Amino acid sequence: VRSQEKEITGYVAVGVDITDKVRNKRQLREREELFHGITYAAYNGIILLDEHFIITYWNPAAERIFFYQKQEAKGTSIIDLLSPDASHPEWRSVLVSEGSHELTALRKGGETVPVELTLSKATIKNRPHTIIVIRDMTEQKESEAQMRLLSTIVQTSQEAIISVSASGTILSWNKAAEEMTGIPEENALDAPILDLIRLKEGEDRIFEAISESDHAVISAIQGTSLPHNLW
Repeated sequence: VRSQEKEITGYVAVGVDITDKVRNKRQLREREELFHGITYAAYNGIILLDEHFIITYWNPAAERIFFYQKQEAKGTSIIDLLSPDASHPEWRSVLVSEGSHELTALRKGGETVPVELTLSKATIKNRPHTIIVIRDMTEQKESEAQMRLLSTIVQTSQEAIISVSASGTILSWNKAAEEMTGIPEENALDAPILDLIRLKEGEDRIFEAISESDHAVISAIQGTSLPHNLW
């Protein structure tokens, strides 16, 4: 405050309570730290896209899956970075949706990798974003292929092949087992093996065989038929 002679005669101060503002800033910072902590430690890749499909966040798991470092991925279109040329339309269709989708992606260097994308939409700083959780399905696909191969071998084998749980119930029963015993697969599955096959050496032999790592030969009789050697 100045006098008519322009000399300072006093001061006027205005105070504004910014408690809520400080609290909100602190909470926002804590949430950001929590988000980065969770995504940094996550096993699956986590990617954040803006409304133009530009990558704005890329966690360490995404680096491990695709071999691109964070600084290489951020600011790049995810379609240009990860989508094979022939899959561009499919990727665009998936990225505007939500839920889980299986796609083929490109790693750095051109190698393809099967992935599962789980997408959700969010508004961040008043702008639409897409959060993507990416799971590398390479091991699962290889395991499924091995299981299909094993199933084909078992079903086409001329020997009876039966798998039994630790409790003695039948888990699988191939066509050769059907022909040998006369019992169809649907009647054998989940049934106690000792209800279908009587062991010449005694019932304890089946549980001994289950616990053995190598093949065990078991002499058994099914109904009134001749004895069969079961592996």
